[in-house]
Amino acid sequence: MDLERFYHLDLADLWRPTNRLTWRKLGVLVKHLPSESAYLTAVRESMTPEELVAMPDPTGHGTWSRTDTLLAAIVDLLNHIQWQNQVINKGKNTPAPQHPDPVRRPGVSEKRGLPIETMQRMQRKRMQRELIVARERALQE
Repeated sequence: MDLERFYHLDLADLWRPTNRLTWRKLGVLVKHLPSESAYLTAVRESMTPEELVAMPDPTGHGTWSRTDTLLAAIVDLLNHIQWQNQVINKGKNTPAPQHPDPVRRPGVSEKRGLPIETMQRMQRKRMQRELIVARERALQE
């Protein structure tokens, strides 16, 4: 089902003489199925809650589709609007509500909301600036 939906291939092609689908290619295609595929959904459904919690967080940029990214942006915006509404309508003696955290995205640092590569690049530039300042101070002395 997933092979036809995502790759327009028939599993029976494995046994046809056309060599359109090989075992190696099948393995690669299954490994890279999108998260909404029936196969990966069935795998997740068969896992216990403990196994789901123990799964590592996604790293890198992940395989989010444009739709997933837009949906996460919509959820973040709605949470922000709800927070703004709570701040505007809170009583005088009630504390301000905490700003909602954005939806976790693969490859994005939780602290700053920036991609990990950007954070690493910023750290390298900061270190370079500190090195330049230290050299200038050493030359002045």
